[in-house]
Amino acid sequence: MENTTEEKTEKYVTCPCCDSEIKWIRQFPFAQITHFERLPLPDLIEGPVEDILPIQVIQRKSLRYYSKKNPQIPEEVMQRLYQSDRISYQGRIYERVTKIENSREVMRDWLKENPDMTMEEVKKLFGKNKWEEGVRIYTELSKDVKRFLSGPAKETLETLESCVGTTVPTKDIFNLPYINHGKYPTDLREFNFSIRGKDLGECTLVVDSARSEGEIHFGYGPGTYMIGFEVGVAKFTYKGLFKESR
Repeated sequence: MENTTEEKTEKYVTCPCCDSEIKWIRQFPFAQITHFERLPLPDLIEGPVEDILPIQVIQRKSLRYYSKKNPQIPEEVMQRLYQSDRISYQGRIYERVTKIENSREVMRDWLKENPDMTMEEVKKLFGKNKWEEGVRIYTELSKDVKRFLSGPAKETLETLESCVGTTVPTKDIFNLPYINHGKYPTDLREFNFSIRGKDLGECTLVVDSARSEGEIHFGYGPGTYMIGFEVGVAKFTYKGLFKESR
């Protein structure tokens, strides 16, 4: 049988001085920017997960057990989640999910990471665990990110946009305001840009925020450091050069 699966080959060029592999823009002394485009932002931009709650909780009354709506989930949230699986409410994003009982394992995450798996295969993977309906709660950062892009970060975006068709030293790109400063802010709502190399010749500009070194204890319990978040806001293509083009 013919194998139709295409193996992805990592692209690179060879440095003319030392024969080492050059795989992304920062390894070139110069870059000719050939295209720049802003990416559409999601309607809802989520920060870290604050909690994952079951919709129904079990309570005991006398010798009998019964289930009731989880009082930690506002009634208005539940009413709106019947209309949409994902909503914004008072600075948080609520997402209706299917999760393992007494666990934070969410079926949607496994299907996203393993697109060839079916729901039945995911259920089989977790054996006899019971699945239940739940709500995942994120800190919402939609307004904060949009404010950053239209305010402090506007100069950086416009500068990159104006570089299309020109050759620039790559160090000048990484010296633009808010790009890859190395140290992440410790405030969840203070942002940086990161440039991520995709394939050779293509980069994504990502907005991200506080990382594990930040003194912020969001997450799954006391003392748990927040892992930050990221959202792609632009992409550009380039031709890497070892000397400035004339």
